Amino acid sequence: MLCYSENVGPSEGAFDPSRCNAVRCYMGHFDNSLYLTFMMLNGSMKEKHQASIEMPICERKMKYWENQPHFEKSEADRQRSVSRGKWA
Repeated sequence: MLCYSENVGPSEGAFDPSRCNAVRCYMGHFDNSLYLTFMMLNGSMKEKHQASIEMPICERKMKYWENQPHFEKSEADRQRSVSRGKWA
């Protein structure tokens, strides 16, 4: 497992996404996507395989936060640009 476990289901109990900072949650997954992409390009065969399993999980989680009504696209765009610069 690099970032995500494929054996973990939805969390139990009440979860209210409106109480979370959607951009911050999204960015955590976005940063993971940059790491997984790096591993798919530069890792060992085992790491590449594991990253390819985890990437769809990461993408699904990013999409979830993008679709929240309080997600601020302009702020996410700004933070994505900063994060990409760290990996350049």
